[in-house]
Amino acid sequence: MLRSFCVALFSAWLVLWLASPAAAQDWPRWRGPDGVGVASSSPLPVELGADSKQLLWKIEVPGEGISSPIVQGERVFLTTAYPGEVGAQMRTLKLVGVSALLGLAALIALLALRARGGSAAAKGLAGWRRLFVRADALFVALASLGFTALAVVATFQPDLLWADGVKGDIWVASAMLSLVGGFAGFGWSRASSPLRVLGALLLLAAATYLFLQVPNNKYNAPFSRVVRLAMVAPGVAGAGWFVLLYAVLGRSAAATSNARRPHAIGGLSLATAAALLFLSYNFWLPSAGLVRAALCFDLETGEKRWETALFVAPEERKYGVNSYATPTPCTDGELLFANFGGGVACLDLNGELLWLQRDEEYTGASRYGASTSPVLYEDTVILMQDGESSLRPSYGMALEKRTGKQRWRVQPSDAMDAYLTPLLWRRGERDELVTLTTGHVLGYDPRSGERLWTIPLDIFQMVPSLCSLGDLLLLSGGTHSQRMTAALRLRGTGKETQGEVAWQTKRAAAQICSPVLVNGCFFTLSDTGILTCFEPEKGTSQKTERLEGPHWASLVAGDGKLYAVSEQGRIDVVGAGPALERLGGGELGEECYATPAIAHGRLLIRGKRHLFCFGAKR
Repeated sequence: MLRSFCVALFSAWLVLWLASPAAAQDWPRWRGPDGVGVASSSPLPVELGADSKQLLWKIEVPGEGISSPIVQGERVFLTTAYPGEVGAQMRTLKLVGVSALLGLAALIALLALRARGGSAAAKGLAGWRRLFVRADALFVALASLGFTALAVVATFQPDLLWADGVKGDIWVASAMLSLVGGFAGFGWSRASSPLRVLGALLLLAAATYLFLQVPNNKYNAPFSRVVRLAMVAPGVAGAGWFVLLYAVLGRSAAATSNARRPHAIGGLSLATAAALLFLSYNFWLPSAGLVRAALCFDLETGEKRWETALFVAPEERKYGVNSYATPTPCTDGELLFANFGGGVACLDLNGELLWLQRDEEYTGASRYGASTSPVLYEDTVILMQDGESSLRPSYGMALEKRTGKQRWRVQPSDAMDAYLTPLLWRRGERDELVTLTTGHVLGYDPRSGERLWTIPLDIFQMVPSLCSLGDLLLLSGGTHSQRMTAALRLRGTGKETQGEVAWQTKRAAAQICSPVLVNGCFFTLSDTGILTCFEPEKGTSQKTERLEGPHWASLVAGDGKLYAVSEQGRIDVVGAGPALERLGGGELGEECYATPAIAHGRLLIRGKRHLFCFGAKR
């Protein structure tokens, strides 16, 4: 009888053991099952890189994004963004327009060389007036060619003029195109023509408007007066030149006879092309929008199972290296949830869109772009949406998983400039949703959205996620002088909660990379690559190691190993202990900003173009 009991007990334990690892080894959300970046999978690979023997597969990912992969069973999910059909049509029209502009510029250049400043008509002019006419032809020819060169660069190498998605920089570059093009266009009319005066007035009006109304830069600060003056200088110079020539040569019959009609036609064409380029860069192309999509790959082979377009929305303003698909999706094993800032979508695991909630105002309210990933709690999906100073405060909301119906929403006026994914923390007998804002740590009730407690903390623009140990809340982040690595000790529960700083240091604090707590060590990674091991209770630094290159991707850990991926695609594998022993690594061969995922003995890393899967050969 005892034997039967032991067999039954062993069988039950075996069933549980076989069942639980599968769920535990999934990576269903940002930074894994508990949101702290630690996996239970083992063994994990150490020979990493594009030519590694432990590379199981790699596959090209359509579009662009830096969201992390998540894993549910044999499925890998990602989000991405790419230009829609309308955007492709607009780019085609732009290329056609620039091609026509090149031909037109060549024609005008030939006419300028033939005219040589109107040499035949200029014989009757005084020498200094003749010099004005020739300088006019040369100046306008150079402006025409300069405008054409700017237009070509803006079309084929826009990154040389502005960072993709930064609206203020687009206005700066396209303002230069417009003013230089307008100068070249009106300059081809006769010196005595009233069109010169009209051109001067229009260029001065455009320059004044841009100087007074130019948007803020990508840091939401006004452009300096020097930058704004430099931006409108072509227009002011052109207007001054038009007025000067009209005053000097306006009454000269010789100058009047110097005109050729193709010059005026060319000038009108150039001015029109300048206006069209200005409008397309600032209004038409951004409004065409980007497709936000979800993808599913097979964990075993890397084969793409499905791709679903979720919605099309304009490009919001964002930080240079951020993307339009940065928040990591999450799944409860039946449904998939994806947040893009401008909208949150729910799909089944076969890729069918079930519901979509849009935030139509997000495009105008973004400064750095979306970054916070959704978090699941009971029957809801919770979003803490980034807020921007002077644009709007942050807000949090919970949506019912099945319907998308809003369960609760909070929008406190003192919550803004925070870009981290919140931590679900079981403290005592209560679940709490913990996040940071400028100057405060906040605790919410995830069921109702009620704020339970607020603890002051001198920190600004928090991006990295949090870790917890008992009654300690561990963090490393912030910007500028308000960056720190610290531990807060919380006492009391609910609205009676109070906290104090147990320890803090500003040395080698992170700005983007989230820390991990594993094996009794608190590991942080600064953006410049300084890996530090702290004793979590006292904050003593046990060891520091310099890793190669700047880092954007967060740390993850599993099987006694830490994984750090640099922006250049360098992977470092370090022992998850105080010694920080180097265990391996490799090179992806492409840039990487996405945090890796660990599931079922596999390490999945999303590069700029490909999704890589490493693991032991099966």
